[in-house]
Amino acid sequence: MRLDQSLLKSSCTAENHYVASPSTSWSPEESPWYRAPLHQAAIFNPLVKALSWGEYQGFPSNVPGIPAGSGTWGCMWADFGPESQASLQETGSPRFYDFLSERGPNLVAPEMRAIEGPTTPAELVGLAADAETGPEIVVWALGLGPSARVVSASLGPEGGAPVVLRVATSEDHWHGVTYIPAGEAIFVPVQKLSPITRYEGTVVWESEAGVLSTQHFGFRTSIALAPRRVHLGLRRVGDSSVEVTAPDVLVGRPLDFEFWRLRYRCFAEAFRPCEPTAVGSKHREVIKIRARRFRLHLPFGTSSSIMVRVEVKDFVAGGYRYDPSGAAFTFSKR
Repeated sequence: MRLDQSLLKSSCTAENHYVASPSTSWSPEESPWYRAPLHQAAIFNPLVKALSWGEYQGFPSNVPGIPAGSGTWGCMWADFGPESQASLQETGSPRFYDFLSERGPNLVAPEMRAIEGPTTPAELVGLAADAETGPEIVVWALGLGPSARVVSASLGPEGGAPVVLRVATSEDHWHGVTYIPAGEAIFVPVQKLSPITRYEGTVVWESEAGVLSTQHFGFRTSIALAPRRVHLGLRRVGDSSVEVTAPDVLVGRPLDFEFWRLRYRCFAEAFRPCEPTAVGSKHREVIKIRARRFRLHLPFGTSSSIMVRVEVKDFVAGGYRYDPSGAAFTFSKR
């Protein structure tokens, strides 16, 4: 595929574009359509020979179901080349392609919530348009004729049971409009996949002449994108100790333990509350969490008001990113 800016148009509208996005952000790992599988399928279609890219102010629309947009939009147009129609004819030697992820086959996100319009693959197969699913994988079969169709499909972890799967094809319409061409299909795992796991997929295609062909592909999932939130508990025990409670996943992690003296400054006006200010230096320790429930001693006892805070830094374990919430409270001794 090559870049051909001669394909650009003078304006980008709902009636006149190949793919469009209200985002114009590109990175080495992501395009403006990284959460838009129908748009990714259009961009990475193996029949596309060239693409153009331009940025436009506004996105006018007179198309029902496609709202107009303001601000800067990124738009692309495509050239399929004169041989694209010939590639759809049945040849007896099918060619298979797949699109797994913009980051490559070993960094496929285990979950997906498509953000695109006017529809999504999840909606085409009967789920909510913004349903959280597994990664939505695009596959193509060329050389099977313009009426090639999917007979069966499966996806599962290497050596494991298949996942619950739906497949969007050219037979799935949105208000009478087909967004998936013949010879293309999009896998929609109904549930999120496991992180850091090898998966294998199979598609059985039937050609226009009724001949069956099998396509195989595989990928490895990355860590989960959405962080898991876990919580620390903190309560006072007696006059000089606090008790910390932590879920199992935090046992063995380093804990930041801070405390410092407070002095309260009060005012003559009755409506103004007293304000705490720190006295002296802050005491900080890093200790290892060894149990789900344990106590920490405060060395200066009841002689002062004390602010106590505990925290665990973000970390990754078992393919998931964890975002622990800290805890804090004050020993009020005024």
